[in-house]
Amino acid sequence: MNVGKAIYYLLANNANVSAITTRIYPEFAPPDATTPFIAYTISNVQPDDTHDGPAVIDEVRMDVICVDDTYDGAADLASVVRVALDRVYGTYNTVNVESIQFTDANIEVRDTPRQYGQDLTFIVRVKRDDVQIATGSPIEALNLWRLADVDDDIVNALDRQALVYDEATSQWIADGVGQVVIPVRNPSRDPIAIGTVLKATGAQGDRILVAAFNADLDDPRYLVGIASEELGTTDETKDGHAQVYGELRAFDTDAYEVGDLLYPDSTGALVTTENQYPIAIVTRKQQNTGRIFIRTWTPGRSRYDADAETLRQEMDTSLASADIELYFSAQADGYGLVESPGSDSVVNSTPAEDYQVERAIYYNNTGLASYVSDSGWSTLTQNTESYAAAKARVEDYIRGGTYGKLPCTFAVVRTEELKSPGLLDDYPGAAAAYSLRKLDKDYTGSAIRVRRASDNSEQDIGFNTDGTLDTSTLTTFCSGTDGFVKTWYDQSGNSNDATQTTTGDQPQIVSGGTVLGIDGNPAVQFDGSSDHMDMNHTDLYGQSRLDSFIHYQSSDDAFILYHDDTGGGGLYSFIPLIGSTATGLVGTYGSPDLYINGAQVNVVYGTTTRGDLHTAIVTNGVSATAGALETHLNSSTASWSAFGISPYNNIRLNGKICEMVFYNTDQSSNRTGIESNINTYYSIYTP
Repeated sequence: MNVGKAIYYLLANNANVSAITTRIYPEFAPPDATTPFIAYTISNVQPDDTHDGPAVIDEVRMDVICVDDTYDGAADLASVVRVALDRVYGTYNTVNVESIQFTDANIEVRDTPRQYGQDLTFIVRVKRDDVQIATGSPIEALNLWRLADVDDDIVNALDRQALVYDEATSQWIADGVGQVVIPVRNPSRDPIAIGTVLKATGAQGDRILVAAFNADLDDPRYLVGIASEELGTTDETKDGHAQVYGELRAFDTDAYEVGDLLYPDSTGALVTTENQYPIAIVTRKQQNTGRIFIRTWTPGRSRYDADAETLRQEMDTSLASADIELYFSAQADGYGLVESPGSDSVVNSTPAEDYQVERAIYYNNTGLASYVSDSGWSTLTQNTESYAAAKARVEDYIRGGTYGKLPCTFAVVRTEELKSPGLLDDYPGAAAAYSLRKLDKDYTGSAIRVRRASDNSEQDIGFNTDGTLDTSTLTTFCSGTDGFVKTWYDQSGNSNDATQTTTGDQPQIVSGGTVLGIDGNPAVQFDGSSDHMDMNHTDLYGQSRLDSFIHYQSSDDAFILYHDDTGGGGLYSFIPLIGSTATGLVGTYGSPDLYINGAQVNVVYGTTTRGDLHTAIVTNGVSATAGALETHLNSSTASWSAFGISPYNNIRLNGKICEMVFYNTDQSSNRTGIESNINTYYSIYTP
């Protein structure tokens, strides 16, 4: 036996063991051995013989004795030895160890000299790589009862019939239906009832750890079988078996009918509601002696590939201007998947820069659905994501509980669409325009210039081809740190950039590597303390008329959006101030009309209070998850000599801004169109 070579190797090469002792002896330690030391010995070998040859696996009982002059020393040595050996498998010192399992421990005491020993018992399963099966003359007239553990009590056995070992009676039986079971263990604190469909959660020794299979959520690759007995929670009852194949007897089938197909539900219980996991059929209806036939089975993935390709081409023809890149359909008896991915870049439309690739994911709750003749198709998503991202999204839908239930069909449809014109394409002439989306399809500049906190490096951040902020570059630049906006570039073409060169006053765009936003849209955050941006441009101040549109979010008690910080505090836009009865709503800002989410606020100058203003703007507007769109029409900065965002020292904005657009011309006739453009993009409110 060479198992000792593996034990010695594992102990001698374990740093924790070596830190206590390097004295490791096979069989017996010398009488005068210096403590602490380890001795190991083989106490029993159980070969796992088969009927047609010698054992391939030997099960060896090993005793490992840890000795020291003190009880604590022996205990400490035993602890590290157990860790070094328990649950280990692999090839060590040329010995192929299939598993090592700790089973027992005993305390030994020797008086002369006084020494303490902890005797650890391990079961080591060793695979014999040098097994040779003898060959020779064939065995003549072999009967069942000539096998060592099979006797002639077996009745009605047929030629070539499989025998099944009944553990309960320790007998081989030939009952016409074989069963395949595997040893399992319930590691939870809750019992698992007989008939529960099981999934694998791990392994312990020679047993698979199991839990109830959730047909709505769990990966079917981990499906094990059906509990053939109750799995309890104590050491005596937690072990049992999962039946993979064959007839399960003495099972209550009174709620079913003979011939019913059974499927697992979300709790692992067997039900007749169809899904993709038909696992059993009822063969006897009876409360105490009912039977089901089990066949753990996964439908063939390629069963309907040819049908799927036919339907993909049919759909491709029906949607003449589209390409069907993926068609997937699943039913209880099989799957079908075909792919024909197209380019993520524009290839069929000119000029290419005016177009973008869009992908839609279609869904139908029938199997092998035809786009021509079947109703029930719905669009789950439609955006500019890559094919890889769209396919990953379909895979998520399939695994999910809403759309992944059988039967189902999914299709990924690629089109090349003319880019939607930006806000400034439809409503040109802005004095200044700041946004984290592209507002003009011909704009070639960046959105913002960002400083990262880790080293104060700066980088311009632009737009993706679909006009969204390039958050990938932004998060890469600010990986693991914060990012602050130094410049918010003007997209109007007037170079009226918003700037802040003082690092402590710069608003934030990234926190700990994550882009800040309003309801999923990137946004610039002002801290309500020192953050503000200067926009000291004559297109904004000194104007007899200034119309503005801003999408932002705040729950602040009081703030001012726009202010001339050189005017002694008397030049400012609306002041929402919670609970205030003051009626000074603006400071030398004209008497503008105020709109929140497209609806005009009834402002009576001299009567409406700042508290009323807070209710209208904040409580009923910008405090929402999606923020709000605030419009000022016919305001005036004629007396102003500067302009800024949240520059007023005492009541600066604590909130986030996605977009600001200013016109120094009358936009009354364009107001609803501008608001609609902004709302359509950000989904702020329901018109």
